[in-house]
Amino acid sequence: MRKVLFIYFRYPLYPGGFYFQEFLNKLAGRVRQIYLIAIYYPPKSIFKKPANLRISWVPSFDIRFVEDAFFMLAALLRVVFTRDLHKVDLVNTIGPRGLLAGWYLKKVYGIPIVCTIEMLNEKGSLVNNIYYEVVRFLMKKVPVDKFICWSNYYWEKHLKQWGIPKEKVAIIPGGVDTEIYNPAVDGDDIKEKYAPNCPLIVFAKPLYYPNVESAKILVQGVALLKRRIKIKLIIGSGKYKREIQNLARDLSIDDCVEFMPPTPFTQIPKYIAAADLIVLPFTYAATTSRYLLEVMAMGKPIITTKVGEIQYICENGKQALIVEPIKEKLAEAVERVLIDQDLAASLGHNAVTLVNQKYALSIIVNRTIELYNEVLSSVNKK
Repeated sequence: MRKVLFIYFRYPLYPGGFYFQEFLNKLAGRVRQIYLIAIYYPPKSIFKKPANLRISWVPSFDIRFVEDAFFMLAALLRVVFTRDLHKVDLVNTIGPRGLLAGWYLKKVYGIPIVCTIEMLNEKGSLVNNIYYEVVRFLMKKVPVDKFICWSNYYWEKHLKQWGIPKEKVAIIPGGVDTEIYNPAVDGDDIKEKYAPNCPLIVFAKPLYYPNVESAKILVQGVALLKRRIKIKLIIGSGKYKREIQNLARDLSIDDCVEFMPPTPFTQIPKYIAAADLIVLPFTYAATTSRYLLEVMAMGKPIITTKVGEIQYICENGKQALIVEPIKEKLAEAVERVLIDQDLAASLGHNAVTLVNQKYALSIIVNRTIELYNEVLSSVNKK
């Protein structure tokens, strides 16, 4: 593989790094040149990049959907007027926003297109519905050579319903950099600060919708146990922090609930490492959850819920306890894991083993390169 162009909406997304940056950094060691078109976000980010990664920044408008449309147009203009991009071997758009640019490169220069679907905005409000239809139109009309879906969920619920043939779809989940997320990470300082004398549960996800619904069930479940087990709970911060604070106060466990301060992406592993137990009460049909894979890679006993893709990643009782997303079932599972240390150790060990076998970033990069080569080989035969 020689030259690959990626089109990604916002990069690096979080100060200090994030999963797509980890992916590109790992991929950079396997290809000659990587090009990236993206919005510089957040603007004050400082990050290291491989020498063979060349980034073309485009401006942005901080208005939902207007920014999306502007990015689509800006990416298209960038590939039209940048000669180096006419010589790439393959373009990989992360999400549908780069499909217009990919369409131009394929139509004019015969460059094959791969489109990666991490998630799709689903129907809801009128604006969401309009955007959904635009995305559906693009994904059906642009001659994409191969779609990479993070999970079966988006293939079954969307692409399949749109008439996209199965032979055009590959299921390749997001991978975890096991050099960053692993059982050797030291979280003792976090543990000592928040819960030196009792079990610590960590929910290190930002409090935006729908994560807030997950946080509510978690707080309610912990409240059911307050008379039997003293537990400390750390929750990520965000827009709905006050709502969770009020709920904890109403349930008389506000002294048991702490909120993470603004935390760089690179520090999240330390919070996970500090946990005695990770609880992920998803209330929506999540795709392959990166956070689930991260905590699995760190060998933590996990309780999660029977929705979406989760049940196809973990086997109940082997890598996690999987329960219905209701507070009573959650409380029962928390008590069981905290009491049964052999079970906790077994869940953690099995989770690490599964990640190392299927979800380590090096494995995902290898699978992606194999798919690129398959696409290039198919194009060359035509």
